Amino acid sequence: MLGAGTQSNPFIIQTPNDLNSMRNNVARNVYWELGNDIDMSSWGNWTPIAYYDNVTWKNAFEGNFDGKGFKVKNLTISITPNDTIYLGLFGQYHYGTCQNLGLENIQINTSRPMGNRYTGTLVGYTYGATIRNCYATGGNVKGQDETGGLIGKAQGGLIENCFSKNNVTITTSYWGGGFIGTADSGQIINNCYAAGNVSYTTSAQHNGYSGFVGYVRDGSITFSNCFWDTQTSGQANPPKHGYNPFTGNVSGVTGKTTVQMKTQSTYTNWDFANTWLISSDYPLLKVFGVPLPPAKIQTILVNSFTDNLFSTVVKASQVTKNTESILSNLNAYVDREIQRVINVSTYTLPIYTDVYKTFRTVRSSTQNVIAFINPISAVVERQTKTFKHLLSFIEGINTSINVIHPIQNRGVNAYVSYEQNPSTSHFEANLTNIYQIINPSILEVIE
Repeated sequence: MLGAGTQSNPFIIQTPNDLNSMRNNVARNVYWELGNDIDMSSWGNWTPIAYYDNVTWKNAFEGNFDGKGFKVKNLTISITPNDTIYLGLFGQYHYGTCQNLGLENIQINTSRPMGNRYTGTLVGYTYGATIRNCYATGGNVKGQDETGGLIGKAQGGLIENCFSKNNVTITTSYWGGGFIGTADSGQIINNCYAAGNVSYTTSAQHNGYSGFVGYVRDGSITFSNCFWDTQTSGQANPPKHGYNPFTGNVSGVTGKTTVQMKTQSTYTNWDFANTWLISSDYPLLKVFGVPLPPAKIQTILVNSFTDNLFSTVVKASQVTKNTESILSNLNAYVDREIQRVINVSTYTLPIYTDVYKTFRTVRSSTQNVIAFINPISAVVERQTKTFKHLLSFIEGINTSINVIHPIQNRGVNAYVSYEQNPSTSHFEANLTNIYQIINPSILEVIE
């Protein structure tokens, strides 16, 4: 676990195991903080910290616990036998400070026929401690008496700026309340409210006095600006001091309707600038952030239109005729040269090309050659029906012929290419711009 337990470097609780380890160090002046929300749903049955089973005494937790605006959720406590006491996240909490902690969906003894005494979701019994900016909601608490939605019994300490919306069930004819079960001597409770249901399974001596607090011992207990919802609690009568006889109504605790409980003007002298916020609902504590509004679910009909797609399809048909040129074997030496002049039409001036032909005896072989002819900016048309005993080469045409696969023959004096189809070539007069086209050709080379 991170931290050293000091005020400047507190222990940081990040897991259920970290939370459980608090019971091993309950000393005063030790500091603890939540580092994130703690989900206890997979923990199983929680044994309260500083729990007293009425047999073996456990020292109360006296440290300082700061929830830092985080929550403990989905914690379950189910304890037997019924004569055990002090149930809650903390069984007993004395002298230290507990603040800025949220409790959600805490279930205590909901499956037990009777429940236990001194029961609350946060703490069963607190003495001389300060509890501020804490809340409990979404939970259920069952107890015999001195049982409340947040705290079972409090004495000689301070509770301020807290609320409970848990449901509370009292299984005997004794005391219980929506916020706190019993307020004992010297306790101060300021700016707190309760909105959970409070019910009795038997006829209670204090029936109707437990919408906020079940039992108030005497006039030394001070309540200031505290409220409970008379409609959701099912309890409309005000709490009273003492018991048998009562010594008067408790001041500082007022019952309101649900509409009034959701109206800011009800909460006189509450600090809505720094501590509380309200918006058409029960007040919430700012330390836990501004709650997100409920998701708005609706169905929206959207019509989607797609523009027509227009396309033009052109079918081009090209007839390709393969021409095969066959040269007969040359069986004689020819030592004469033939010069021809080919007139070439150009965009500027005619190009004169000298073509030399020579003859030699070669062995016949056939190879496929892919030839690339650079454009010469002119239209050259040559039609030849046959080649008779000729091996030609072209020179002086001021262009280049690139052969990917050169003829691997010895003593070859020239490259002859025959175009499969007549090609259109482009030539610039001064040979300044040359463009390359690719025309695969099939050649028969005589070696």
